[in-house]
Amino acid sequence: MPAPASTLCTVTHTFYDASGTEVEGVLVRFTPASTPQRAHALGFVATEITAESNASGVVSFSLFREMKGTLTITGVAVTRQVTVPDLPSVDLYDLLGGLPDPLDPIDLPFTSPPRRS
Repeated sequence: MPAPASTLCTVTHTFYDASGTEVEGVLVRFTPASTPQRAHALGFVATEITAESNASGVVSFSLFREMKGTLTITGVAVTRQVTVPDLPSVDLYDLLGGLPDPLDPIDLPFTSPPRRS
């Protein structure tokens, strides 16, 4: 028996290449963060899920709302920790939005090296 729709958030997105053509075969994987995150009111979340974009570049899958986990996207080399929103649906891009990019430069305060005496 599937989980009730009211407990799920449908994640969707369309992938394009640099020329604007839809990309088939992009894999998106969600892995629950830890054992407590795998426990749900309806039962135990047994494993991660993987979805693949179709010929139109569209990927769509459902996750339990408010579940935390690791989201990985092949082809664009993205791996992020996310929390699924308590919404009926969300775009994958919005799910990743607001998260710091690990490749963003970090401004460090300038310090002078010690001088030799």
